Amino acid sequence: MEQETIILDEIKRILNLWRLVVFCTIAGGAIGFAFRYITPPLYESKATIHVAVDFTNTLLNTQPFYAARIYDEDQAMQTIQAAFTEAIPQVVAYSKSLSLPMDEASFSQNSSIERMLALWEIRFRYKDPVIAQKVVNDWLQQSLVVLNQMKQDGTLKPYLTYDVITKANLPTQPTYYQTDTLVLAGSLIGLVVGIILTLSPVFKAKP
Repeated sequence: MEQETIILDEIKRILNLWRLVVFCTIAGGAIGFAFRYITPPLYESKATIHVAVDFTNTLLNTQPFYAARIYDEDQAMQTIQAAFTEAIPQVVAYSKSLSLPMDEASFSQNSSIERMLALWEIRFRYKDPVIAQKVVNDWLQQSLVVLNQMKQDGTLKPYLTYDVITKANLPTQPTYYQTDTLVLAGSLIGLVVGIILTLSPVFKAKP
């Protein structure tokens, strides 16, 4: 019973000092938001490939059920992503020729492969926009080599066709990632700090 009373007293103290907790939470979020501007800006370049499905192809229509055809089409689409991934070691080697301290792990941290229906985008972020553009263009070229090889050896389904929509652009504005995460992390840290302050001896004498 005594322990429950102590806990209730501590909760009441925190509630009485809610302004302090709110202030620390907001301050933490603001620091998290500002932190993104302290870190070096990154420039993101991207290239886009369009992948089409020939629904008249007899191979695709051999599946008796619609759901099976959709599954087969989706599985075929995944080979496009596999081609982008397979090209990464060659892109890393090219990045090293540009004197970038790059390995496959760091490349993966600063790159992304995204599918939007029939469009595939590859992106790479770096502090130098020109380097980012060069890396993405090489990635695109290496991926096309892999796709052509897949097409020749039959790994790529014959009812899939692909063409380049846009090559790598030269980014003019920096891209800031994880802003929401930084704000949330800062707010949570501020919340914890605020609660700790309410329990400190400075505020112990206050109701």
